[in-house]
Parts: sequence; C-alpha cells; structure tokens
Amino acid sequence: MNDTMSDDKAKILERIRKLLRMTTDNGATAAEMESAIALAHRLMLKYAIAPGEVEENGASSREAMLKSGKRLACHDVYVFTILQTFFAVKIVTKGWRGRQGVQIVAFGRPCDLEIARGVYVFLARQYQSLWRVAVEQSRIDTLFGKRKVVDLGAGAQRSYYAGLTEGICRKLAAQQHEAIQEEPEISRALVRTKSAIDRDLKAAYPQLEMSAPPRDYPKHPGAMMRGLCDAEKVSIRKAIA
Repeated sequence: MNDTMSDDKAKILERIRKLLRMTTDNGATAAEMESAIALAHRLMLKYAIAPGEVEENGASSREAMLKSGKRLACHDVYVFTILQTFFAVKIVTKGWRGRQGVQIVAFGRPCDLEIARGVYVFLARQYQSLWRVAVEQSRIDTLFGKRKVVDLGAGAQRSYYAGLTEGICRKLAAQQHEAIQEEPEISRALVRTKSAIDRDLKAAYPQLEMSAPPRDYPKHPGAMMRGLCDAEKVSIRKAIA
C-alpha cells in the first residue's frame, strides 16, 4: 500500500511540475499560465504538498523580479500584502524612490515564485480594471442624479484599494481555513515553508528592507465599502486559488 501511495504522490508531483513549467517564456499564453498556476496551487493545498517537495533538485529559496521603475503603482503595495500573507513569499525592496527607482522582488521557493508572479499579474489587472469600472459607475450615477453616489474623487483610490484588499484577504483566508480543515497537514506544511523562507531570507539579506506597507491615508468610507463589495467580483478560486 505504501508503494501505491508513493507512486500516486510521484504522479501528482510530476503533474504540478509540468503545470509550473507552463510559462510565457515556454510558449504559453498569459491565460494558460494563470490557469496552470491556479491548478498547481490547488493541487499543492489538496494533497498537503510543501514547496520543497516540488523542487526537483531540493532547490533553496530564490528571488524573482515583480516590479521595477521610478515609482510603484497605487495598487502595488496592496497586492504585495496579499502575496506575503497567502502565497508563501516575502517581498523585498531593492533601492527606493529616486533617480535609480525601485526594484521589488519576491523571495521564496521556485515553485512559489511562479505562483506569486502569476498572482501579481492577475491581481494588478483586476485592481486597475475594477477601479475604472467603479469610477465610471460613480460618474454615471452623478450624471443621472442618483441619491446614493459613492464619492470616488481625489484620495478615494487608496481607500477603494484598501477595501478591495480586505475583501480578497477574507476570501483567501476562508479558502485556506477550508483546505486546512480537510487536510490538517497543510497547516504544518505552511509553517515549515515559512520557517525555511525566513531562514534563507535572513542569510541572503542581512540588512533587510521589506516593502513598505500601505500608509495610513485619509479614509473614504464609501470608497472602502465599494472596494469591499467589488472583491466579490474577483474570481479567486478560478484564477489564483
């Protein structure tokens, strides 16, 4: 029976590895890469497979570029918070605002880096798209004189993104809790992965500068609530869970 279980796990591991090799660099479309990453992540949770088991050569933590430029987009720090909380990576800032700009890298096990990069691309698009739709709806509501119009004027974007982030985090936390209830070993695997990444990160970056968390901007309750509601439109289970 043990041999059968080992054979089954080997097949699952190979399937996950093949999925993670489906990147745009290897000829896959962005949509195909996102779907492959989503399925790989689902399989790892379902079968309580730690990232270290997926690495064919026992690879230690590495880093992958997420963003570089003279400034971060408004949504970036919120997406980075989601990645660090739910996707087994640490976000590291190299340099900061100035002439040389900033580089943001994700640090973690190779298979988690592939997932994190796919999630970053997916969520960055979702944040920008949902914000544009919300602004347009607010404009239309104002034009037609509706009584309850959400103010999405100056300063409201960050509050909207804060609400959107809160809603997405709630959905991911619920999914993670459900997965752990079905398979308790997942919780232990997550702890082992976090400990290994923290150890590798400390060795690689003794003078660590983590990415800045969202700053405390003036709150726009209406915009935050609109973002919280719009989080329901993000197809997390389909795209990143």
